Amino acid sequence: MNRNCNLILIPVILILAGCATLQPVREVTTKATNALILYEELPVTYQQFCEDRCQFTLARKNQIVRDSAIDCDCKVFRQADQATGRVYRTITAYFKSLSELAAGDLTTVNTKALNETIIEGNFAGLTIEKPTVNAYGALAKIVITAFTEEYRRNKLKQVIESANPSLQVLIPVFQASLKNLTSELEFQKERNYALYNELIRENLNSVEKNRVAREYYEQLNNIKIIEEKIETYSSGLATIAKGHQRLFDNRDKLTGKEFIAGLAEFSGTLQDLITAFRKI
Repeated sequence: MNRNCNLILIPVILILAGCATLQPVREVTTKATNALILYEELPVTYQQFCEDRCQFTLARKNQIVRDSAIDCDCKVFRQADQATGRVYRTITAYFKSLSELAAGDLTTVNTKALNETIIEGNFAGLTIEKPTVNAYGALAKIVITAFTEEYRRNKLKQVIESANPSLQVLIPVFQASLKNLTSELEFQKERNYALYNELIRENLNSVEKNRVAREYYEQLNNIKIIEEKIETYSSGLATIAKGHQRLFDNRDKLTGKEFIAGLAEFSGTLQDLITAFRKI
């Protein structure tokens, strides 16, 4: 009886040992997921910029309309938001799944959104080329099939190996999309500078001029905060890409002491970026 119990306990102990040795991988991929979801806190979108431009144009013409969107064509801006969102959801779903896989668990990722596609084209300055479309499809397929087909810890190496090429294509595209948003913010700063310079030269008393100046600097500060958030988030993406490359390069020794020490440094960098983002 005792012998049978021992035979049962041996594989259980081995499974627990495997979980323990891959815990650093789980921690760092969880941290990457936490950094990625900060995207949902960025207060800007392509469509918002499009609508703002339309409203600004109407205001400059002293026109009041019931719906500023009626004559405002924001289709390509919406498409840019959709493409960026799909890339974001796929990358995030991958890291969430990788974290659970490292823990030896099946994932509970909602794969419905990953069945969406992106197409080639130029959308409000965001260029989607064929390699990006292919990389998106490949990574989405890995998340949908590999993780839902009950891959376990012994598949971690293969998943990292398969996903890395696509990930290294998609993250720079994600960063390029964020850079486009920053360029739009720079445009807003220049536009506001010209507008408020005109206002300050109007026949206003000192109180009114002070109010105009305060409004200008308040808007300027708000834009700078958003720019800083985008810059910090983009730095996080670069760190995540570098970290996954490290996972790929060391996929044959995921439990090695030197590799685990490197993961701790990577995890710390991500936590610093998350903290910095929250403080902005």
